[in-house]
Amino acid sequence: MKVQSKEDNRNGVENKTWTMVNKETGALMSPWHDIENESTFDDEFCVTGVIEMTSKTQNKLECVKDLAHNPIMQDITVNKNTKQYELRKFSQPANFNYGFIPRTWSDSEIGGDGDPIDLVDLSWKDLKPVMAVSDYLVLGALGLID
Repeated sequence: MKVQSKEDNRNGVENKTWTMVNKETGALMSPWHDIENESTFDDEFCVTGVIEMTSKTQNKLECVKDLAHNPIMQDITVNKNTKQYELRKFSQPANFNYGFIPRTWSDSEIGGDGDPIDLVDLSWKDLKPVMAVSDYLVLGALGLID
């Protein structure tokens, strides 16, 4: 698979979109639904993950549930003062890569956000690009509600 990015305009805000493409067929893929979540390692505590946000950046990127093939885009929010749409950013950059586990789902009926399960990448490699697919050893879980 390969990753392509392009500029997009959603809700009147210029935004970058990352999509996943099958190298052999050229067909668009969903990083959420089309990637196996089982690691290539034969270990029950390993999973596959997809990076949404690269370490040391402030842009709030996420897998978009309501668009075909679930591209990754910067989240959009409404400014309370101007009532205009704007790109969402964190006040401080994260010190880790952040993403999700494909083919998982946090059920909104029991307090989840309806997104795939989040993943914090604590690997030795500081920067992984958006849409990087890697295997991870699960060290633990944080019981947080978005």
